Amino acid sequence: MENIPSAYIDGYAKARAVDREAADNYIRHTAMGDAVLDPIMEELASMPPADLHRFIGAGIEQQQEVLREAPQILRDFIESLDEPPPWLDYDAFRPGIRTFHANLDLMLVAFVAGVLVVRFLDADRQVVRHHRARVLDHETSPAEQPPHDGHFLSRRLVQGE
Repeated sequence: MENIPSAYIDGYAKARAVDREAADNYIRHTAMGDAVLDPIMEELASMPPADLHRFIGAGIEQQQEVLREAPQILRDFIESLDEPPPWLDYDAFRPGIRTFHANLDLMLVAFVAGVLVVRFLDADRQVVRHHRARVLDHETSPAEQPPHDGHFLSRRLVQGE
């Protein structure tokens, strides 16, 4: 296969050994353009990323007051999304919906476990960042120092710090 992104070369070879058709299909799709969106993105390329993300978020959340500030080409595109594309097959969603509902208890447990893991990892990262800052900045005031009573993570979770 030609035109494989360099970041994918090693993984592509391994994936092809397992499932050649799926690997080729994946790479083929990395090179496909989007006839509708590509020209819009090209026109918006000079926009600061923070603004673009704000406008896209406003489009997703339907925040009309923010979208009024967006370039007309982006507003037109977002408005075109009000109607689902003709190829969308809602009936194809049914097996997934049934599976989700049949396993709702497992989905809830997985969601809660995932949230807890992410929250603990975030708390650990905050501790590491704080201690790194203290090492780099020797003038950290005592008020900025985290508690050292062994309950830092649990207090963060309970107090929502």
